Amino acid sequence: MISKTGAGKIPETVKIPGGRFLMGSPRNHYEGPVREVTVEGFEIGKYSVTREEFRHYLWANQKPIPAELNDQSTARHPVTNVDWISVGRYCNWLKKMTGQAWRPLREAEWEFAARGTEGFNLPWGQFPELLLFDALLDKLYQRREHIIGTESVDARSDAASPFGVHYMIGNVWEMLADRYQPSYDPNDVVNPVGPEKGTHRVLRGGNLGIFLNIFETKAESKQNIYPFNYMVALTSRFTITGLPSQEIGFRVGKDIG
Repeated sequence: MISKTGAGKIPETVKIPGGRFLMGSPRNHYEGPVREVTVEGFEIGKYSVTREEFRHYLWANQKPIPAELNDQSTARHPVTNVDWISVGRYCNWLKKMTGQAWRPLREAEWEFAARGTEGFNLPWGQFPELLLFDALLDKLYQRREHIIGTESVDARSDAASPFGVHYMIGNVWEMLADRYQPSYDPNDVVNPVGPEKGTHRVLRGGNLGIFLNIFETKAESKQNIYPFNYMVALTSRFTITGLPSQEIGFRVGKDIG
């Protein structure tokens, strides 16, 4: 059993200084338009929220605890199967526990923390478009014998972003606060938060199992992989209704007081 009172209650964060960066990509309409975005300084979870952290929240609030969260061997794996309402409630609980301004992470914050001031297309550097998939495989393909599921959030320190944020691509998709729209509002460029209404939330990051499934099913010709490179870069974005999924977790944000 995972300790109810031990370490791992409150997520570790990284401070991100405010700044400007080019957000988006010209490759696809749903990754653009590319525009200069300004974000204020904020804090971001150094890792995706873990099973251990989320289990403690459930225990502290006397909520049912799924059996998989009691497995000590996966305590540091990212929590998944969490819906949007639970993400909000978890952040509100952190706020109540600490007196700090915890909240769901916004899309512009996620991309800035992932790409850095140089605008990398993978957390560990910039790669030519046709080598994106190879760069992903070189860094993450050896992570375990089987590609199904997740691994510890701190397993790939060599794949951290320029700001030192870990595993932002390859472990789980991360649900963000922004409601999804097919393309960005070109006028929403200062601390953008997305549209006011909508039923779907933005997903960023990605689950390596999806990438490698594409790789293995297209093995007859490496050239066939390249149309799927859009799924690899840090500009890639997808959408979800906010319902639970085994491939989707989340990462918290916090205002700097």
